[in-house]
Amino acid sequence: MNFKNQLREQLNLPFHQKNKFFFLLSPLLFLFCLIVTTVAKYRRKKGYQHQNHVGEFPVICIGNFDMGGSGKSPIVQYFSKYFCEKNHFVGIFSRGIYANPVIVESTEKEKINSNINSNINLLSDENAEHFFLLKSFQNFSIYQNPNRYKSLTEFQKKNIQNKIVFLDDGLQHFSCPRTHNICIINPDLFLNSPPFPFPVGPYREGFGRKNLLELHKNVDFRIWSRTTKDKWDSFLEKLKLIESQFSFPLHFEKDKIAVYDIHYEKIENEIIEPLNEQNIRKISEKFQLSKQNVGLFCGIANPQQFLNETQKNWNFTFSQPLFLNDHEPFNLILKKYIENHSILFMTKKDYARYFKELSIDTDKIYIVAHVNLTILNFNQEVVQWNFKQKIKQKNSVKM
Repeated sequence: MNFKNQLREQLNLPFHQKNKFFFLLSPLLFLFCLIVTTVAKYRRKKGYQHQNHVGEFPVICIGNFDMGGSGKSPIVQYFSKYFCEKNHFVGIFSRGIYANPVIVESTEKEKINSNINSNINLLSDENAEHFFLLKSFQNFSIYQNPNRYKSLTEFQKKNIQNKIVFLDDGLQHFSCPRTHNICIINPDLFLNSPPFPFPVGPYREGFGRKNLLELHKNVDFRIWSRTTKDKWDSFLEKLKLIESQFSFPLHFEKDKIAVYDIHYEKIENEIIEPLNEQNIRKISEKFQLSKQNVGLFCGIANPQQFLNETQKNWNFTFSQPLFLNDHEPFNLILKKYIENHSILFMTKKDYARYFKELSIDTDKIYIVAHVNLTILNFNQEVVQWNFKQKIKQKNSVKM
């Protein structure tokens, strides 16, 4: 496990499980933590100065108060696809990690498999993943720019009906106006991790439990992530515990649950084949019997979770998986790893990020995992979204 993932693991740990170096350095760590909180409070108080500039269309901010790994990207894609299917024109605004400002229209998809220069190649990994998952639609644009307010002013100029904007990871981007804030919450972090920002806990702001609870209360929607259908009851038990332990009332209109289902597709010579359970079983048996070198690599916020789920779903153990840093560029270590394996497992985010390099090796077989997401209410009903009005009444849930 690389340093960045080890650091994230340490931040997530409750106080009684942290190593001795944490306690030796705790005065300095808490001082730095207090500085982070003070700066965040100042920015939040000063922010939203352009709030009156929101046009006649919804601007939905989707983000989290923790440092990542709560499943934000699949939720951004879920909402984007949901409103594309309802004939809205969707704008996705993202800062783009390690990437230059660029605007990519849905029509650019025709350049994916050609040698024509395209803005697609300038997209950061998370934005490239958004593009690949939405490319079947004609009604979306991706605006990659750290200045989301500038993106908003550009988007407002589009002479198109039924516009809607999603600010990807924008809860700490205070200068850009929004009509709704959606917070993604990992209940395990909420229950077990220190309620402090880096470098004491896994949060970006909020000093202590009271302050952190207040931040989570002051959003329009909370999406609790992530669970599967077979773990629904145990997931609800966690939410009940949060409600009782922290006096944190949950509301039927405000609180939703993200239910995940992982799908796989085989990519060979750029031909994509969706895999069902029967296909997976057959291919997995071949892995066990053959001497083909099968590898797994990923550069996401929670690589161990991806490894565990893949080994469980495929009944196969990877002897030497490669964990990269989140957003890590293509490098010699990954190049060597790909050369040494004939079959490679990765996430859709990894495939989108390294598409150009991976498409060179036509003799490889890629097994790509992607998340099929559903957002349910507490009655296990699929939520029908309408962002035209703010929530006026918030009824508590009886759990």
